[in-house]
Amino acid sequence: MAVRAHVAQDTRSVGLGRGPSAGTWGHHLGVVPDPTQQLQLQYDGDAPQHVGLQVESSTTCSVEEGGQHTSCHFRVTVGHDMDPPIMVDFVVDPFFQNHPSYLESFSFSELRGQISEQPGTHCKRGALTDSSGIRLFPCGLQANSLFNDTFSLWDNETGDPLHLDRSGVAWESDLRRFDNPPGYPDQPQNLSWLFQRFPTVIPKLAGTRTDALAVWLRPAATPRVQKPYAILRDRLQAGQVIDIDIDANFPVSKIGAKKMLLLTTSGTLGGPSTDFGKFLLAAGVICWVAALTIVAIRLCCGRQIGEGRRRCIAVYVAGEHGSGKGCTQDPDPSPAHLA
Repeated sequence: MAVRAHVAQDTRSVGLGRGPSAGTWGHHLGVVPDPTQQLQLQYDGDAPQHVGLQVESSTTCSVEEGGQHTSCHFRVTVGHDMDPPIMVDFVVDPFFQNHPSYLESFSFSELRGQISEQPGTHCKRGALTDSSGIRLFPCGLQANSLFNDTFSLWDNETGDPLHLDRSGVAWESDLRRFDNPPGYPDQPQNLSWLFQRFPTVIPKLAGTRTDALAVWLRPAATPRVQKPYAILRDRLQAGQVIDIDIDANFPVSKIGAKKMLLLTTSGTLGGPSTDFGKFLLAAGVICWVAALTIVAIRLCCGRQIGEGRRRCIAVYVAGEHGSGKGCTQDPDPSPAHLA
Protein backbone atom coordinates (compact mmCIF):
# COMPACT_ATOMS: atom_id res chain seq x y z
CA MET A 1 0.00 0.00 0.00
CA ALA A 2 2.87 2.38 0.78
CA VAL A 3 4.25 1.71 -2.66
CA ARG A 4 0.90 2.58 -4.19
CA ALA A 5 0.75 5.85 -2.29
CA HIS A 6 4.22 6.81 -3.48
CA VAL A 7 3.34 5.85 -7.06
CA ALA A 8 0.25 8.04 -7.00
CA GLN A 9 2.22 10.94 -5.57
CA ASP A 10 4.97 10.53 -8.17
CA THR A 11 2.38 10.33 -10.95
CA ARG A 12 0.82 13.61 -9.84
CA SER A 13 4.18 15.32 -9.66
CA VAL A 14 5.26 14.01 -13.07
CA GLY A 15 1.98 15.00 -14.72
CA LEU A 16 1.90 18.48 -13.19
CA GLY A 17 5.58 18.98 -13.97
CA ARG A 18 5.61 17.68 -17.51
CA GLY A 19 2.36 19.34 -18.57
CA PRO A 20 3.54 22.97 -18.40
CA SER A 21 6.98 22.04 -19.72
CA ALA A 22 5.67 20.24 -22.83
CA GLY A 23 3.09 22.95 -23.43
CA THR A 24 5.69 25.72 -23.21
CA TRP A 25 8.08 23.97 -25.63
CA GLY A 26 5.17 23.27 -27.98
CA HIS A 27 4.24 26.94 -27.97
CA HIS A 28 7.77 28.05 -28.81
CA LEU A 29 8.46 25.31 -31.36
CA GLY A 30 5.86 26.27 -33.88
CA VAL A 31 2.21 26.51 -32.92
CA VAL A 32 2.91 30.22 -32.47
CA PRO A 33 6.15 30.48 -34.49
CA ASP A 34 8.32 33.57 -34.44
CA PRO A 35 7.54 35.30 -37.78
CA THR A 36 11.00 36.89 -37.86
CA GLN A 37 12.63 33.49 -38.34
CA GLN A 38 11.06 32.20 -41.54
CA LEU A 39 10.35 33.18 -45.13
CA GLN A 40 7.95 31.05 -47.16
CA LEU A 41 7.48 31.15 -50.93
CA GLN A 42 4.87 28.86 -52.47
CA TYR A 43 5.87 28.47 -56.09
CA ASP A 44 3.50 25.70 -57.22
CA GLY A 45 -0.03 24.66 -56.30
CA ASP A 46 -3.37 26.36 -55.85
CA ALA A 47 -3.94 29.45 -53.68
CA PRO A 48 -0.29 30.49 -53.19
CA GLN A 49 0.56 31.55 -49.65
CA HIS A 50 3.67 33.54 -48.82
CA VAL A 51 5.03 34.35 -45.36
CA GLY A 52 7.59 36.98 -44.39
CA LEU A 53 8.13 38.34 -47.90
CA GLN A 54 6.38 40.30 -50.62
CA VAL A 55 6.29 38.89 -54.14
CA GLU A 56 6.95 41.67 -56.66
CA SER A 57 6.78 39.54 -59.82
CA SER A 58 6.54 35.87 -60.72
CA THR A 59 6.10 33.42 -63.57
CA THR A 60 4.30 30.09 -63.71
CA CYS A 61 6.19 27.18 -62.17
CA SER A 62 3.98 24.14 -62.74
CA VAL A 63 5.14 20.81 -64.19
CA GLU A 64 2.46 18.44 -65.47
CA GLU A 65 4.38 15.23 -66.21
CA GLY A 66 7.57 13.52 -65.11
CA GLY A 67 10.44 14.28 -67.45
CA GLN A 68 9.11 17.76 -68.22
CA HIS A 69 10.97 20.89 -67.20
CA THR A 70 10.11 24.52 -66.67
CA SER A 71 12.02 27.52 -65.38
CA CYS A 72 10.40 30.25 -63.36
CA HIS A 73 11.45 33.49 -61.73
CA PHE A 74 10.32 35.29 -58.58
CA ARG A 75 11.33 38.75 -57.40
CA VAL A 76 10.63 39.15 -53.70
CA THR A 77 11.24 41.70 -50.97
CA VAL A 78 12.52 40.32 -47.68
CA GLY A 79 10.35 41.28 -44.74
CA HIS A 80 12.88 41.11 -41.91
CA ASP A 81 16.55 40.65 -41.09
CA MET A 82 17.96 37.12 -41.09
CA ASP A 83 21.48 36.26 -39.98
CA PRO A 84 23.39 33.28 -41.42
CA PRO A 85 23.45 30.36 -41.39
CA ILE A 86 19.97 30.25 -42.91
CA MET A 87 18.44 26.84 -43.62
CA VAL A 88 16.91 26.56 -47.09
CA ASP A 89 14.25 23.82 -47.18
CA PHE A 90 11.80 22.60 -49.79
CA VAL A 91 8.29 21.43 -48.96
CA VAL A 92 5.97 19.09 -50.86
CA ASP A 93 2.52 18.89 -49.28
CA PRO A 94 0.95 16.39 -49.40
CA PHE A 95 3.31 13.63 -50.49
CA PHE A 96 2.82 10.31 -48.71
CA GLN A 97 6.31 9.01 -48.07
CA ASN A 98 4.84 7.18 -45.07
CA HIS A 99 2.62 4.92 -47.21
CA PRO A 100 3.56 1.23 -46.71
CA SER A 101 3.91 0.48 -50.43
CA TYR A 102 6.26 3.45 -50.80
CA LEU A 103 8.29 2.61 -47.70
CA GLU A 104 8.82 -0.97 -48.84
CA SER A 105 9.79 -0.11 -52.41
CA PHE A 106 13.59 0.10 -52.21
CA SER A 107 16.67 -2.13 -52.26
CA PHE A 108 19.14 -1.44 -49.48
CA SER A 109 21.69 -3.81 -51.04
CA GLU A 110 21.65 -1.80 -54.28
CA LEU A 111 21.96 1.46 -52.35
CA ARG A 112 25.09 -0.04 -50.79
CA GLY A 113 26.50 -0.73 -54.26
CA GLN A 114 25.77 -4.46 -54.56
CA ILE A 115 24.66 -5.59 -58.01
CA SER A 116 22.75 -8.85 -58.31
CA GLU A 117 21.27 -10.60 -61.33
CA GLN A 118 17.75 -9.89 -60.09
CA PRO A 119 16.59 -6.63 -58.50
CA GLY A 120 15.35 -6.57 -54.93
CA THR A 121 12.04 -8.30 -54.27
CA HIS A 122 10.51 -5.18 -52.73
CA CYS A 123 11.20 -3.19 -55.89
CA LYS A 124 8.61 -5.27 -57.74
CA ARG A 125 6.03 -2.99 -56.14
CA GLY A 126 7.69 0.07 -57.64
CA ALA A 127 10.20 1.19 -60.21
CA LEU A 128 12.22 -1.59 -61.89
CA THR A 129 12.94 -0.37 -65.42
CA ASP A 130 12.69 2.85 -67.38
CA SER A 131 10.52 3.43 -70.44
CA SER A 132 13.15 1.72 -72.63
CA GLY A 133 13.22 -1.40 -70.49
CA ILE A 134 16.66 -0.65 -69.01
CA ARG A 135 17.05 -1.68 -65.40
CA LEU A 136 17.01 1.18 -62.89
CA PHE A 137 19.82 1.21 -60.37
CA PRO A 138 19.06 1.55 -57.54
CA CYS A 139 15.51 0.35 -58.01
CA GLY A 140 12.37 1.24 -56.07
CA LEU A 141 9.95 4.10 -55.67
CA GLN A 142 11.95 5.86 -52.98
CA ALA A 143 15.12 6.34 -55.03
CA ASN A 144 13.27 6.99 -58.28
CA SER A 145 10.88 9.66 -57.00
CA LEU A 146 13.77 11.91 -56.00
CA PHE A 147 12.92 15.59 -55.62
CA ASN A 148 14.87 17.37 -58.35
CA ASP A 149 13.79 21.01 -58.38
CA THR A 150 16.74 23.39 -58.03
CA PHE A 151 16.96 26.95 -56.71
CA SER A 152 19.26 29.95 -57.22
CA LEU A 153 19.12 33.21 -55.26
CA TRP A 154 20.50 36.56 -56.44
CA ASP A 155 20.80 40.00 -54.93
CA ASN A 156 18.73 42.24 -57.19
CA GLU A 157 20.74 45.40 -56.53
CA THR A 158 24.24 44.03 -57.10
CA GLY A 159 23.42 41.05 -59.31
CA ASP A 160 25.65 38.84 -57.16
CA PRO A 161 24.55 35.25 -56.43
CA LEU A 162 23.80 34.37 -52.83
CA HIS A 163 25.93 31.51 -51.52
CA LEU A 164 23.89 28.31 -51.23
CA ASP A 165 25.98 25.54 -49.67
CA ARG A 166 24.45 22.17 -50.58
CA SER A 167 26.99 20.10 -48.67
CA GLY A 168 26.47 18.99 -45.10
CA VAL A 169 22.66 18.99 -45.14
CA ALA A 170 22.41 15.18 -44.77
CA TRP A 171 23.40 13.13 -41.74
CA GLU A 172 26.87 11.64 -42.02
CA SER A 173 25.47 8.34 -40.74
CA ASP A 174 23.06 8.28 -43.69
CA LEU A 175 25.78 9.00 -46.22
CA ARG A 176 27.94 6.20 -44.82
CA ARG A 177 25.17 3.70 -45.50
CA PHE A 178 25.31 4.25 -49.26
CA ASP A 179 27.97 3.39 -51.83
CA ASN A 180 28.46 2.93 -55.54
CA PRO A 181 29.19 -0.47 -57.12
CA PRO A 182 32.69 -1.41 -58.35
CA GLY A 183 33.35 0.03 -61.78
CA TYR A 184 30.87 2.87 -61.36
CA PRO A 185 29.98 4.84 -63.46
CA ASP A 186 31.39 3.05 -66.52
CA GLN A 187 30.50 -0.53 -65.61
CA PRO A 188 28.16 -2.26 -66.02
CA GLN A 189 26.73 -0.47 -69.03
CA ASN A 190 23.25 -1.99 -69.06
CA LEU A 191 21.99 0.04 -66.09
CA SER A 192 20.24 3.38 -65.79
CA TRP A 193 22.12 5.36 -63.13
CA LEU A 194 20.73 8.06 -60.87
CA PHE A 195 22.93 10.78 -62.39
CA GLN A 196 21.42 9.99 -65.80
CA ARG A 197 17.86 10.36 -64.54
CA PHE A 198 18.43 13.24 -62.10
CA PRO A 199 21.39 15.19 -63.52
CA THR A 200 20.44 18.43 -61.74
CA VAL A 201 20.80 16.98 -58.22
CA ILE A 202 22.99 13.85 -58.54
CA PRO A 203 26.64 14.48 -59.53
CA LYS A 204 28.07 11.76 -61.74
CA LEU A 205 31.08 10.98 -59.56
CA ALA A 206 29.19 11.06 -56.25
CA GLY A 207 26.30 8.82 -57.31
CA THR A 208 24.41 7.48 -54.33
CA ARG A 209 26.76 9.21 -51.89
CA THR A 210 24.92 12.49 -52.40
CA ASP A 211 23.29 14.69 -49.77
CA ALA A 212 20.17 15.21 -51.89
CA LEU A 213 19.55 11.45 -52.11
CA ALA A 214 20.32 10.76 -48.44
CA VAL A 215 17.93 13.50 -47.37
CA TRP A 216 15.13 12.22 -49.61
CA LEU A 217 15.56 8.59 -48.51
CA ARG A 218 14.76 9.50 -44.90
CA PRO A 219 10.94 9.23 -45.21
CA ALA A 220 8.75 11.89 -43.63
CA ALA A 221 6.35 10.72 -40.93
CA THR A 222 3.58 13.07 -42.07
CA PRO A 223 2.12 13.95 -45.49
CA ARG A 224 3.97 17.27 -45.30
CA VAL A 225 7.45 16.51 -46.63
CA GLN A 226 9.96 19.15 -45.57
CA LYS A 227 13.60 18.47 -46.40
CA PRO A 228 16.80 20.53 -46.22
CA TYR A 229 18.06 21.74 -49.59
CA ALA A 230 21.03 23.96 -48.73
CA ILE A 231 22.48 26.43 -46.22
CA LEU A 232 22.48 30.11 -47.12
CA ARG A 233 25.72 31.71 -45.94
CA ASP A 234 24.74 35.34 -46.66
CA ARG A 235 22.83 37.76 -44.46
CA LEU A 236 19.40 38.97 -45.56
CA GLN A 237 18.15 42.44 -44.61
CA ALA A 238 14.64 43.78 -44.30
CA GLY A 239 13.67 45.50 -47.54
CA GLN A 240 16.31 43.67 -49.58
CA VAL A 241 15.09 42.59 -53.01
CA ILE A 242 16.24 39.16 -54.13
CA ASP A 243 15.62 37.22 -57.32
CA ILE A 244 14.80 33.52 -57.05
CA ASP A 245 15.28 31.31 -60.10
CA ILE A 246 13.68 27.87 -59.96
CA ASP A 247 14.21 24.96 -62.32
CA ALA A 248 11.11 22.87 -61.74
CA ASN A 249 11.24 19.18 -62.65
CA PHE A 250 9.16 17.54 -59.91
CA PRO A 251 5.48 17.21 -60.96
CA VAL A 252 2.78 17.59 -58.31
CA SER A 253 -0.28 18.90 -60.18
CA LYS A 254 -1.85 15.45 -60.63
CA ILE A 255 -1.72 14.70 -56.91
CA GLY A 256 -3.00 18.15 -55.95
CA ALA A 257 0.10 19.02 -53.93
CA LYS A 258 1.89 22.31 -53.47
CA LYS A 259 5.60 23.10 -53.41
CA MET A 260 7.25 25.70 -51.23
CA LEU A 261 10.67 27.15 -50.56
CA LEU A 262 11.44 27.96 -46.91
CA LEU A 263 14.25 30.08 -45.50
CA THR A 264 14.61 29.59 -41.77
CA THR A 265 17.05 30.84 -39.17
CA SER A 266 18.10 28.47 -36.40
CA GLY A 267 17.42 29.14 -32.74
CA THR A 268 18.29 27.22 -29.59
CA LEU A 269 15.96 24.39 -30.58
CA GLY A 270 16.38 24.74 -34.33
CA GLY A 271 13.77 26.32 -36.58
CA PRO A 272 10.00 26.50 -36.15
CA SER A 273 8.26 23.12 -36.33
CA THR A 274 4.48 23.29 -36.38
CA ASP A 275 3.86 19.53 -36.25
CA PHE A 276 6.27 18.94 -33.38
CA GLY A 277 4.89 21.94 -31.54
CA LYS A 278 1.35 20.59 -31.81
CA PHE A 279 2.53 17.20 -30.57
CA LEU A 280 4.15 18.74 -27.50
CA LEU A 281 1.06 20.83 -26.76
CA ALA A 282 -1.12 17.72 -26.99
CA ALA A 283 1.28 15.83 -24.73
CA GLY A 284 1.12 18.68 -22.22
CA VAL A 285 -2.69 18.63 -22.21
CA ILE A 286 -2.72 14.85 -21.70
CA CYS A 287 -0.31 15.18 -18.76
CA TRP A 288 -2.48 17.85 -17.20
CA VAL A 289 -5.67 15.80 -17.62
CA ALA A 290 -4.03 12.67 -16.16
CA ALA A 291 -2.59 14.59 -13.20
CA LEU A 292 -5.83 16.42 -12.41
CA THR A 293 -7.79 13.15 -12.66
CA ILE A 294 -5.51 11.52 -10.09
CA VAL A 295 -5.76 14.58 -7.81
CA ALA A 296 -9.58 14.47 -8.05
CA ILE A 297 -9.62 10.77 -7.17
CA ARG A 298 -7.36 11.37 -4.18
CA LEU A 299 -9.51 14.25 -2.92
CA CYS A 300 -12.82 12.49 -3.49
CA CYS A 301 -11.93 8.93 -2.56
CA GLY A 302 -8.61 9.17 -0.78
CA ARG A 303 -7.74 6.56 1.88
CA GLN A 304 -5.05 6.01 4.42
CA ILE A 305 -2.44 3.29 4.11
CA GLY A 306 -3.98 0.00 5.18
CA GLU A 307 -7.54 1.30 4.88
CA GLY A 308 -10.03 -0.74 2.88
CA ARG A 309 -10.85 0.28 -0.65
CA ARG A 310 -13.81 2.63 -1.00
CA ARG A 311 -16.24 2.99 -3.84
CA CYS A 312 -17.16 6.47 -5.06
CA ILE A 313 -20.77 7.09 -6.05
CA ALA A 314 -22.32 10.07 -7.78
CA VAL A 315 -25.29 10.48 -5.36
CA TYR A 316 -25.54 11.56 -1.78
CA VAL A 317 -24.79 8.56 0.47
CA ALA A 318 -27.08 8.09 3.43
CA GLY A 319 -28.52 5.35 5.52
CA GLU A 320 -26.63 2.37 6.80
CA HIS A 321 -23.33 3.21 5.00
CA GLY A 322 -22.74 6.69 6.40
CA SER A 323 -23.73 10.29 6.09
CA GLY A 324 -22.95 11.81 2.77
CA LYS A 325 -19.18 11.62 2.13
CA GLY A 326 -19.68 10.45 -1.43
CA CYS A 327 -17.86 7.13 -0.87
CA THR A 328 -18.69 3.83 0.79
CA GLN A 329 -16.23 1.44 2.40
CA ASP A 330 -16.01 -2.17 1.36
CA PRO A 331 -17.57 -4.25 4.10
CA ASP A 332 -14.77 -6.78 3.97
CA PRO A 333 -11.29 -5.18 3.84
CA SER A 334 -9.68 -8.48 3.04
CA PRO A 335 -6.28 -8.92 1.33
CA ALA A 336 -8.17 -9.39 -1.93
CA HIS A 337 -9.62 -5.91 -1.54
CA LEU A 338 -6.35 -4.38 -0.48
CA ALA A 339 -4.41 -5.79 -3.46
